[in-house]
Amino acid sequence: MTESDRFAVAWKDFRRRKRLFWWLFLGWIPTGVLVMFVLRRFALRIMLAYMAAVFVVGLWVPLFVCPRCGERFLSWWHRDPFGAMDAKKCANCGLEVGAA
Repeated sequence: MTESDRFAVAWKDFRRRKRLFWWLFLGWIPTGVLVMFVLRRFALRIMLAYMAAVFVVGLWVPLFVCPRCGERFLSWWHRDPFGAMDAKKCANCGLEVGAA
């Protein structure tokens, strides 16, 4: 596998992680409403599991490793956690998202 292929696979993984987080995060209210009306008996358990999934994926996104330097791409100590999710370059080496 060439370096550009390795970078392409890494960026695809990064986009998938971010997309999953935002779908889960933004789907919180519609899912809650649906669960309350359709599966009312199990609503608390389902929503706790949903909240746990958002939390786990929210931790998984910043664990993405930069394909160039091998360090975490996102900074854990960013002032705005949602701003960190929208970072355009590596917090360590400055590699821009999508660069090969």
